Formats: sequence, C-alpha cells, structure tokens
Amino acid sequence: MKTQRDLVRPSLFDHYYIEGMGRVRALKRIFERELGGVRPSFSPSARARVLDLGGRESPYERLAQGYPVSWISTDIKAYARSDAALDVQALPFKDGSFNVVLCTQVFGYVSRPSVAAEEIRRILKPGGVAIFTEAAVLPPWGEGARWRILPEGWKTLLSGFSTCDVDADCKTIASFFRVVNLYLCISLQNIPILEKIWRFTLCPLLNVLGRWANEHLRDIGFAANYIAVARK
Repeated sequence: MKTQRDLVRPSLFDHYYIEGMGRVRALKRIFERELGGVRPSFSPSARARVLDLGGRESPYERLAQGYPVSWISTDIKAYARSDAALDVQALPFKDGSFNVVLCTQVFGYVSRPSVAAEEIRRILKPGGVAIFTEAAVLPPWGEGARWRILPEGWKTLLSGFSTCDVDADCKTIASFFRVVNLYLCISLQNIPILEKIWRFTLCPLLNVLGRWANEHLRDIGFAANYIAVARK
C-alpha cells in the first residue's frame, strides 16, 4: 500500500519535495501574519475560524498549532479527518462566517471557479483572508482535473476581493527541477526498476538542486505552482 504523502514534511525522495517545502514556508508566513496578532483580521480575544477546503486529512492544521484557531476541514468526499463533505461552489455557511479560508490545489478541479471564488468571498468576515494554491504547469492529475491558473488568472478570479497578491510556491529554476522530477515520475511509473533507481538517485539530487536554486537564484517569472492571498 502506498504511504500517504506528508505535505508538511515532504520526503527528499518525492517529486513533490520542492513545491511542498515552498508552500509550507509561504503558509507559515501567512499564518504568522494573520493568526499571530501582527495584523489580525479578527478580535485577539476570540478564536479565529479557519475553513480548510479540500483539506482531506488536514495536513496544514499542524502549521496553525499554537495560534488561537478553530479549524474546520472539508472535502468533496468524506475522509477520516474531514469534518464535512461539501462542494466549494455551494458552501452551506452564513455570510461572514470565517476569518481565514484555505483552499489548496482545489480550483483546478471545480467546474465553475468564478462561482467558487465568490462563495469563498461571501463566507469570509470583512478583512478576512483566503489562501489559494493551484498548478500552472501540471499534467492531468486525478479525476476531474480541468484548469491550470497563471497569476493574471488568479487576479481575474479574485477581482471581487479588495486585494490579491500572487507569488510562487517554487520559483523559476526550482520549478524546472520540480517539473523534470514530476515527468520522470510519470514516465517511469510502469518500469519498476528504473523508477526505483530514479527515486533514490536522480530525484533527491534534483530536489537538493531545486531547493538551493529557490533560495539563491534570481526569479525570472516562471513557476510551476502559484499561491494567491486575497483579502475581503
């Protein structure tokens, strides 16, 4: 049985490593800003309500430990740690119900992303923040994959918010290594011997090079995956 990927501490032998490490760093910064009292969008005396859409097993809840939060995890299907199964395009919550909405790698699958964006904006409290991630470069991945989203696409989808900032999970050169590893993983998945050789040799080498590049080399505008932060 395949072991479930640890999204907070991805393995160096996983093609996801570079993107995952970048996303964790970004989410830590955002949570510190929004939940740590520097510029809270909620009363410091109250617990912030965080809605994790598409959270499955709530991997990023660990990053919010130590902050005063009430974390609700949902997905389109029921999972062991999900609180509810629901459709992001028709959220059963009242207007202004949440301080933070987290929506990672979901918008590539929804049939009407603009409707989903408006639903998320609706359920946020005034001043609340929505955090989105989605691929810009990725082959069809999983059932129902529909979209890849570029920065201007995010700004268009989230135009109903008062602000929208878009950045990369992993930047130009790091994204190159991430994409090479991903396509090698796909190409070799039916050749067990070569897949094993890649996983324990080239995969970690490309991951190390990609992480170094992400920290030291200049970004020139290409990214495999973007993170968008929008404030109501």
